[in-house]
Amino acid sequence: MATTTTTISRSQLVEPDENHDGGTLLHSRVTTLRTKLGDDDNSRYLEYTAIADNTASDFLHNFGVNLNQLDVLIYTGSGTSLTRVQDPLGQALPWGIVEKAGSEKTTLQITTPNGGGPHTFAVVVINNAFKDSSVWRDHVAVSSDLTLRDKVLYRVDTTTPRILTLPAVSQQLYLGIKDVTGSASSNNITIATPGAETIDGQASLLMTSDYMSLAIISDGTNYFVV
Repeated sequence: MATTTTTISRSQLVEPDENHDGGTLLHSRVTTLRTKLGDDDNSRYLEYTAIADNTASDFLHNFGVNLNQLDVLIYTGSGTSLTRVQDPLGQALPWGIVEKAGSEKTTLQITTPNGGGPHTFAVVVINNAFKDSSVWRDHVAVSSDLTLRDKVLYRVDTTTPRILTLPAVSQQLYLGIKDVTGSASSNNITIATPGAETIDGQASLLMTSDYMSLAIISDGTNYFVV
């Protein structure tokens, strides 16, 4: 017998009435989630309370896409005192944001910093898998070791040497890198691959000229400078 599946958005869901049996708490929680997420089906929200230092917590987003297609926002504190941890592109140091091994396309692991705990925070994950690839987002590298994201223009601060690791290869990959502080000659930018892939036939690439810029593409197997 054929099975028919119907997909609806949150706007079509009926909220439980407060007078329904056991409905008061459920009504409050659903209303709170609606307020935080609106009717945007491409986002997920989760709160964490009293998490110890250097502790990984799972975030099940279930989008079926890799981290390089997601924007991750971390907010510390609680209630009206939430403060966003800068860098929505998955590099919210000293916080750690990685894919969970074995569940790479459905689950992230958010690791708290090494100090300042216990940590109370909230995480918002936004799926940009279907975002127009022509819309780039600027980003200033803030660490000496950063994993790059697809379809992003990186404005790199070279006040210290940088090691930038390319994302997984794909035929659609295209990203740009620019030394915006003019110190790449003394503080080189190293472009590394995540595995055995090459960049123009080389294992890695050095940016050694002040204010140097380049764009990188992939054929799905290796990377190339354009």
